[in-house]
Amino acid sequence: MKRFNTKVLFILVISMLMTGCYQLFQSKIPMTHQKPGVSLGDILIDEVKTTKLEAPVQIFVSEGLSPNTIRISWSQVDKAASYCLERAVIPSSENFDVDNLEFNAIQASGTGIITSTFISGTEYSDLITSTPSYTSDEYNQNYIYRVCAENKQMGYESSDFTYSGKAFLFAPPVNVSASAGENSDRVEIKWEPSKKAIRYRIYRSGDSTNSNPVLLKEVSGDVRKYTNLISTNEQGIDFYYSVKAVNSLGVESVSSSVALGFALKEGAPGRISDVKITEGKGRGDGPASDGIEITWKPQDGLMYTVYRSSSKDNSLQQLATGLTDCKYLDKKSLKPNTYYYYRVLGYKTMGSGDSAEIVKGPLSQSGPEDDTPAEGFILSAPEEIAIDRLGTRFQIKFSQPIGEDGYLQDSKIYTESYKTYSYLLKGGTTLDSIEDDIPFTEVFPVDGYYTITIETQCKFFKIITQNGSSISLPSSVTAPSPTASQNVQATKAAFIKEAMSVTKEDGKHNMLVTGANVNEVFPVKITWNAPADGADGGYFIYRSTDPEKGYRKITENPVTECSYIDYNDTAKAGIYYYYKVLSLNQLGKGSNYSDYATGYGAITYNQFMREYNKTIQRSQKKLTLMHKSGNTDKLGTETINGDISGDLYYKASVQGLGGRVIMKYTDYADYYVPGTNNVYFRIDGNTNTSASMDASGTMDGTVVCSDEGMYPGTLIYDNVEIKGGSAGGGYYLITPKGFPEGEVDYTVGNEGW
Repeated sequence: MKRFNTKVLFILVISMLMTGCYQLFQSKIPMTHQKPGVSLGDILIDEVKTTKLEAPVQIFVSEGLSPNTIRISWSQVDKAASYCLERAVIPSSENFDVDNLEFNAIQASGTGIITSTFISGTEYSDLITSTPSYTSDEYNQNYIYRVCAENKQMGYESSDFTYSGKAFLFAPPVNVSASAGENSDRVEIKWEPSKKAIRYRIYRSGDSTNSNPVLLKEVSGDVRKYTNLISTNEQGIDFYYSVKAVNSLGVESVSSSVALGFALKEGAPGRISDVKITEGKGRGDGPASDGIEITWKPQDGLMYTVYRSSSKDNSLQQLATGLTDCKYLDKKSLKPNTYYYYRVLGYKTMGSGDSAEIVKGPLSQSGPEDDTPAEGFILSAPEEIAIDRLGTRFQIKFSQPIGEDGYLQDSKIYTESYKTYSYLLKGGTTLDSIEDDIPFTEVFPVDGYYTITIETQCKFFKIITQNGSSISLPSSVTAPSPTASQNVQATKAAFIKEAMSVTKEDGKHNMLVTGANVNEVFPVKITWNAPADGADGGYFIYRSTDPEKGYRKITENPVTECSYIDYNDTAKAGIYYYYKVLSLNQLGKGSNYSDYATGYGAITYNQFMREYNKTIQRSQKKLTLMHKSGNTDKLGTETINGDISGDLYYKASVQGLGGRVIMKYTDYADYYVPGTNNVYFRIDGNTNTSASMDASGTMDGTVVCSDEGMYPGTLIYDNVEIKGGSAGGGYYLITPKGFPEGEVDYTVGNEGW
């Protein structure tokens, strides 16, 4: 009988075993033992893969290009399928810090503002107002935008935000005025400029509603006035003037307010004089129901027409005509904290019968720009109120109302006869019962604001201004922002029973999972303790991948419980997520954010193997013996160090009629979680291989992924089969911490490497 050279066979087994060992971890696993593996150098990487999208490089916003729409565009991002665009609104007079702004997602499609916000292109037209007019508040605001790239279909992590500068609408000219009876041959029209205007168009109508206006003239953008010459036939006729701005695109703004103007007709009466607010009847003396009374000096044989403008609307509104008494009590739609200005003209009838005509004199010089304006205002509650908690107390800050020395809007009279008001603070435990009188210590205002401190069990407040025996209507209801939620926690690789389930697929070494996203990442559960003062309005939840900035609101409606499950459809393995909770009062307002909590979802059994294998692949790339070309050179022992900690001990030896390879990890770690100093996987244990002379055998050993790593758990190799020197069957037993034991097919873990 022919005898075999057993020494050669032993070396052959070790050689095949070495090949099988590294193929098991580093190469694409052959489905049959006849197929060779991929070389080690072709498939290893030095860093954990990332699929977070890049942020758009630039974002552009329009400045005064449209009277109702802001146009936004941004640079395209590679692999982005869509973009999320968010908007913040600030008064045009304020500077801003993007990290302190409240951004809200713009609904581009679908029915939910949070869940359906994708924009497929790289530009968007944001309709700010569908009914623009010169009174629109939107013209007094700036708009800040931020955009990030997304690809939820592929499960990529959304990019960081790119922020815009200030955007604003194309506003009409303001404070348009026209001379009324100052001359007999012309009307002088004046206005204040509009931002981004290069031209102005002056219109005239014969109707106070500004119907069918006729274009009189177009002037250049540096002009602020226009003279309308009046023929003899047009003298004494009321005309109504408006101005529109035109920008560089040729877009016309909405119309300005309408200004009454007319030229004197021959024989017109003189100007009405001494138009005044009646003492004690219109300078903060009573509420709107008391009205504002004006008087003027009579002229024989005249009747009178009274007009009004305001600090909010410069256009003249006719209040009454045909008056014969030289006083008028105005109770028409008076608003708090608003200055009103009154002008009077006298008129008479000349001729008789069919030839009779009305001839009016000039308007009185009692408007806001005149030396002696007839300026009135009603007794008003404070316009701005803010409440903060100081332990068991409340600190209330409210603005001075109109009429006090220090009021934030200048009076046109500059009188020294300022009012000295007192204030009533009302409180209640429900919105329907704000009637309790709350005592407080009076203080002096500073920079237009009072600040008082109180102790009370009330939740809702309003303030009433008192002037002697008269009181104002109450202010709007306000409530303190709840204090921040406490003990905010987010799960880390946890099994969340109410959101997840795990089942084994019959006849296969595969665990079916539910609740994971396309990246095989499960949800995160956020919990917190309610603030001591409660949060009647619920909570908003915010998420970011940076603990200091970039937080996005992820709840469309307030959450009413003290827990929330974040089904983050773009979450990826190896990424930390940071969560904040904003407590809301019953009015839906809040200002106190919680501290952030760090959390991340668990990963499926298969994904666990893939993520763990990155450390195994990295470690075995460092070994030298197993990669030598000579068969006998592979035998021996070797120890290499982890990039962060620990070591890997390698030993290849002949054992009986076969071979054995031992790989022992001790406190081994190569990677940090991106952006942190926390270890990704820290492992201890063995991944051993034994095979006979026909290069068949088994693996054995258990590896423990410690709690210091991102995904703790254990892996058992005892059920992996070796065929032809390569992994050819069986499964891993993987038990992520908190999960039941699961089987993972031997082919998992090397896809794409």
